[in-house]
Amino acid sequence: MPTARLGARSTTLSGISCATPTQCLAVGDYTSGVSARPSPQYRDRIVVERWDGTMWRIVPAVDVARRDRLIGVSCSAPARCTAVGSARSKVTLAERWDGRSWSAQRTSNLNPVGYSELTGVSCPSPTECIAVGDYNLSVPFAERYDGKMWTMTRMPSPPGRDAVSGLAVSCLAGRCVMAGSAAGQPLTELWNGVAWRPLPTPSPPNPR
Repeated sequence: MPTARLGARSTTLSGISCATPTQCLAVGDYTSGVSARPSPQYRDRIVVERWDGTMWRIVPAVDVARRDRLIGVSCSAPARCTAVGSARSKVTLAERWDGRSWSAQRTSNLNPVGYSELTGVSCPSPTECIAVGDYNLSVPFAERYDGKMWTMTRMPSPPGRDAVSGLAVSCLAGRCVMAGSAAGQPLTELWNGVAWRPLPTPSPPNPR
């Protein structure tokens, strides 16, 4: 199905959630400049597209700073969606959709020095979300939304703090499972409503 066009140099949609068969939101970012490096002519800006069962349309989003992007989104209802990513390419970002417009929310960061981003989010209800991400591509962490604010939740780090990437999460009935990779190996953790714990996760055998 065709998506809406921004006239941008490069557009990426990296997350999608559908509350109904005729209500989907896809999020990502686009570059409007002509340079391959950050400059006044180069900006990563948020893009949101909405599917109504027939076609995609661009939805205005909130850019809190330059070099913003949304990576994951979760909708618990057509008018209740949360999207997460990063702002200024270094701090966590969360935005809330009420069916008409987006609003930025205050989030936490693991450390004020370094680079933090949220890469996945799951909202089993309008007042409960869990988002996961990484700090400096080496330390996984999670944030929990209770309907009013986001709070940091520590996660066990892989041995040696190996590089982590692609963290995603899915929640149901008060329990969440995070999945991603650490140093090229599968990484999963379970949230039981109180704390996270690592799960044994097999890798495919080496081909002969």
